[in-house]
Amino acid sequence: MVIGAQRFSRRMHMTDEQKKQLQKDMKKYGQEQDHRAVLLFKQLADEVNEVTGQVMVDPSTRQKVGKSDLDEVILEQIGNFTMNWVKGRKTRASRPKGSTSGTTPASRASSKRRTASSTT
Repeated sequence: MVIGAQRFSRRMHMTDEQKKQLQKDMKKYGQEQDHRAVLLFKQLADEVNEVTGQVMVDPSTRQKVGKSDLDEVILEQIGNFTMNWVKGRKTRASRPKGSTSGTTPASRASSKRRTASSTT
């Protein structure tokens, strides 16, 4: 059983009218997919902003990420997006390198045992 099958043929065998229709269909499909990508990116930006408690900002344009009404602006942000745009919460103090805070006594003891056995 075949459902929704369409006839596919090489473009050089198509009439000019069929080629024009195919171009319109491809353009429409591309626009629909771009719009879907914009909606998903806006959702991502909103959720990241909520989790971090800060608003993401595009460092190259200084615009708020995912807040523009223009799809072209959001599509540009999608193309340039990196995780470096996400800033974490500032409520947590960073630990200095080599600090043992946050480790359990058992994990420190096993670490000492591993160090002692590797030196002998």
